Amino acid sequence: MPLQSWSFGQTEIDTPCGNSLSEQDNTYSPSRLLELLQQAEKTGSPEAECYDSLYRSLFFPSDSLQYEYHKARLRMVLYSGKTEVIEGVLDEYKSLADKTNSVQIKGGYWLSRGNAYFANGEKSLAESAYRKAIVFFDQAEDQRRLYLVYSNLSMVYLYSKKYEAAYQYLLLSQQLAGKTETLISEQEKAVVLNNIGLTYLRRDMYQVADSIFTEVREKASAIEDGAYPMVLSLINQIEVAGLQEDWERGEALLEELDLYMEEFNYLLPAYTEAAFRIYLGKQQYARAEYVLDSLRRYELNKRTSLSYDFYFMKIEYHLALNQPDQALAAIDLAEGLAREDAQSRVALSESRVKALLLKGDAGLASIEMRELGRRHNAFRHLSKQLRVEEMAAIYELETFKNQRDQAERVAQAAELRATLLERNRLYLGAALLFAIAALITLGMLLRSNQKRVAEARAKAQAARKHSEQLDKQLKVQRQNALQSGIGAAQLKNNAMDAIERYESNPSLLKRKLSVLIHDYTEKTDFVEPFLLSYPGFFKSLSEKAPDLTKTQLRYAILIALGASTMEIASTQGVSEKAVNMARYRLKNKLELDNELGLEPYLRHLLLE
Repeated sequence: MPLQSWSFGQTEIDTPCGNSLSEQDNTYSPSRLLELLQQAEKTGSPEAECYDSLYRSLFFPSDSLQYEYHKARLRMVLYSGKTEVIEGVLDEYKSLADKTNSVQIKGGYWLSRGNAYFANGEKSLAESAYRKAIVFFDQAEDQRRLYLVYSNLSMVYLYSKKYEAAYQYLLLSQQLAGKTETLISEQEKAVVLNNIGLTYLRRDMYQVADSIFTEVREKASAIEDGAYPMVLSLINQIEVAGLQEDWERGEALLEELDLYMEEFNYLLPAYTEAAFRIYLGKQQYARAEYVLDSLRRYELNKRTSLSYDFYFMKIEYHLALNQPDQALAAIDLAEGLAREDAQSRVALSESRVKALLLKGDAGLASIEMRELGRRHNAFRHLSKQLRVEEMAAIYELETFKNQRDQAERVAQAAELRATLLERNRLYLGAALLFAIAALITLGMLLRSNQKRVAEARAKAQAARKHSEQLDKQLKVQRQNALQSGIGAAQLKNNAMDAIERYESNPSLLKRKLSVLIHDYTEKTDFVEPFLLSYPGFFKSLSEKAPDLTKTQLRYAILIALGASTMEIASTQGVSEKAVNMARYRLKNKLELDNELGLEPYLRHLLLE
């Protein structure tokens, strides 16, 4: 086949991609080539390889265009189910992320990595990847992708049964969307609201959940692309009706849901579970069997085996019809699929007890009751562990939000300070002009008093020099104080290293620690030299608070010298929380009210 010549941007190339590149495509963007690549992948066309090579040869020198390629390529692989090539695609994506300085690209890699983990059922790895993505997107101030990560992370927590953590991240998604009008579509907002309702449902708060799902349906009916959130909310409301044994309402909702299911056939598993509960509750066993059979055909068409959910509904069906043998057979098949799920193992054991009692086998039922007790204990232990992990995730989220809020406050304060400095500079300039004018006028009026004017100028210059010397002295004192703190942090590190190295030899460890402490106290204590240089500061401070400890005095000196919380924490080898607590206690001892800041007060004492 002859090669055809085409122009991509400014590049003339020859391509063997057949006739897919029409005359109107002789010049187009990278996005057009990616579109052709996705179409070829979707249809299984052999030209996909040609488009892939073409994009690489033309656009890979650009990191941003390479980034767009990797995002699109990973979506193709995930949607096509070609799990065997996912790692290869991600490894290539990682190479780009490692070499680039773009936090956007680094965040994109970890978002994609998290999506791949989540699709493979590796929820803990997905959680870790999404958290790394949050850090990079937050640095890039990419609100849209932050929203995506928050939403995906909330789904990880939903599937991990950490419903409180899922709720917190969904609220964060909702708040982020509320700050920017065009950040997400109305459909996405409705889906987030539906998922918030789902967290209430999973925590057995049925009335709150049902009211939220009703709100979702109202929003969905008012937007053009509202079918998807409408289906989700209907499925969830049917589940609520089943849990509340409101069979009539559940059946009415099912009739409404049936209108959408042809378009959303991929939601058949969720639909089946909701419908099955209603039909079983109404004792409409033929309909229950029909939806189960539909799910069986759907699952076998998608994969080679049936799911745990299918078998568990089958168990409930046979128990409802008093068919213990069939129920026991389904339980045996489900056991192999529930090995990692403690809650499912409890449910299967309970079902086995019911089936054995129906069969009249009290002996085996008694044995299974003991197994049920063991499984209950394992489930309670796992629930406690999940709760600890969930609280850790919530704590980490709160810490992140506090740090972000603090960063915003610092930025706002810096901006305000810059504005004030600029305004002060203007005022000082005007004052200087007035002063010059006054000096000129004074010189013209009081020529006979030139010597006094010269003396006044000399005094002003001397005052400036004194002020500069004082500033330099304060900087040196501050550096010495901070360096002393660095010595404290180094002492801590050296001590930990000595403990680890000489743990087996206590006497040698004791000597090593004594040497370290002696060296530290000899070299790093800055308090006494400082007080010798500024006796007035110590006197004023002692009059105000005579019971100050040496540690509190050390913090007072560092604060007076203008050291930030972060600087004090890093140099003194403590946490920022500990520094903030020390500030609070100092303020209480000095009996300062809320309107008078600690740092201005200490600075005033220092410069008196």
